[in-house]
Amino acid sequence: MSPVPRFAAAAFGAALQGADGLAELAAESARRAGRGASAAAAVADRAYRDAVRRGDRAARQCAAHTARQAQAAADVSARWLDREVVRRVAASMTPYLVEELVPTVIEGVLPLIRSRVVPLIVADLAEDEQIREMIAQQSRGMAAWTVGEVRKVSTAADDRVELAARRVLRRRRPTDAGD
Repeated sequence: MSPVPRFAAAAFGAALQGADGLAELAAESARRAGRGASAAAAVADRAYRDAVRRGDRAARQCAAHTARQAQAAADVSARWLDREVVRRVAASMTPYLVEELVPTVIEGVLPLIRSRVVPLIVADLAEDEQIREMIAQQSRGMAAWTVGEVRKVSTAADDRVELAARRVLRRRRPTDAGD
C-alpha cells in the first residue's frame, strides 16, 4: 500500500475519533452548563458533521486511489499472463490440436454432416430457381456443343464416304467403257 492511502486512512480514523470526542464533550458540556447547552451542542454538531464530511471525502479518495492501483496491477498481470503463459500454452497445444483433437472431432462430426446437412443443401439447391436456370443453360450449351460435334464428325464422315464413292465410280468407268 502506498503512503498516501495509509495517511488517508489514518487521517480518516483521527477525524472520526476527534468528532466522537467533540460530540461527547458537547453532550457533557450541555449537561453541566444547563443554560447555553443548546448553543454548545449546535457547535459540536457542526464540528461533528464537518469531520464526517472530511472523513467521507478522504475515504472516497482512498477507495478511488486503491481502485486505480488495483486496475493497474490487474492490467500488468493480464499482459504478463498473455505474454508469458497463454502464448506458451497455445504454442504447446497447437501440435496436439492439429494432429489429434481436430481430426478426431472432424471424424466424429463428418458422418452427421453427410447424413443431415448434405441432403438439406442438395434439396435447397434443387429448389433454387437460379440453380435450375444455370443447369438448363448448361444443358442447352452442352446439347449445342454435342450437335456441333456430331455435325463435324458426320460432315467429315460424309466427305469421306463421298470421296470413297467417287474413287470407286471412277475406277469402274474405264472398265465399263471397254465393254
